[in-house]
Amino acid sequence: RVKRTIFEGTSFGGAMALMATALRPRADMVSAAVPTFGWAEGRRRLVRRGSGKEISTYLGEYPDREAAVMTTLRYFDTVNFAERVRCPVLIGVGKHDDIVPEATVYAIVEHLTCPHVVREFPYNHSGRPEERLWEQFEQEWLRLATYGWRN
Repeated sequence: RVKRTIFEGTSFGGAMALMATALRPRADMVSAAVPTFGWAEGRRRLVRRGSGKEISTYLGEYPDREAAVMTTLRYFDTVNFAERVRCPVLIGVGKHDDIVPEATVYAIVEHLTCPHVVREFPYNHSGRPEERLWEQFEQEWLRLATYGWRN
């Protein structure tokens, strides 16, 4: 019987999977589809919907709090954890994504020093029919979890 520990998640869950294995390296593999909270400054400028938009709205109402808010967000930036991940990582990125912009995911990827593979899909968080292509990502991480990273 083969036993593997897989940390897997999408969006916030993907960020948590990366952070968790960085802090407590128990995973044999991480699958992170559109991990969020990467590159706090870029996220502030690029996000159009979701929690990032809520932060922008809040800071629009309270601009004097921007320095404190950004300091806090930088503390939890997934980029800060990426270089500590040691197991193989499968990352999924949506080329067009208003909630987790492509550039924020690649900011995380650029800090990974472990073996990793990035799969790009045309859309995410859009509701477009092309999002069905993400089923390929799901099948890939399940295959890797079942048969191992090298098979």
